[in-house]
Amino acid sequence: EVELFVEYKGLPFWSFRAYAGNLLDRKAERERRIYDAARNAAPLNFIETRSLRLGPYIGFSVRRTFGDLRL
Repeated sequence: EVELFVEYKGLPFWSFRAYAGNLLDRKAERERRIYDAARNAAPLNFIETRSLRLGPYIGFSVRRTFGDLRL
């Protein structure tokens, strides 16, 4: 998976971030093995497989800090 971000904090109290994720459009796969009872006491009942394709995404965020920043 490839994710990128750029952040700018050049102004007092403000930060700006642009980001992009899943740039290679990688799919997520999940496999679950379901047994009738405890795994060591029962046979495998079935295997559940899920494949999700979320696609690439981009975003932008703006943050503002409030209050006194002196510590």
